[in-house]
Amino acid sequence: MRDEAEGPGWGSTLQSGIFLRGATPDEDRRKLSFTAFRFPFTAYLPKRGSRAKLWGLAPNAGAVVVEKQVGGRWRRVTRLRAGSGRVFTGRIRARRGDVLRARQAGETSLTWPVLR
Repeated sequence: MRDEAEGPGWGSTLQSGIFLRGATPDEDRRKLSFTAFRFPFTAYLPKRGSRAKLWGLAPNAGAVVVEKQVGGRWRRVTRLRAGSGRVFTGRIRARRGDVLRARQAGETSLTWPVLR
């Protein structure tokens, strides 16, 4: 979960954790990969059509809001529900390159550009 301590050189250690190693585990810092691991979210357009398929794994069961970046602001485009397994899915009208994110109870996924 956390990067290895520096050994004879960084090249001889594993730095693939989701936490940057601090002096103690309490001092570890989250990497962006922590958010991607904790709250994954994707959106893809089918080969034809303009309704993107949304998929995510929310931190908890319950309501999830999907937002689209418009200029420098975020606008809600849909509200979905994550079941007891925390998975949420949906479809929205979108264009390739639209930037989306999912939010739930103060936690936010990484942003995701809609892909085809």
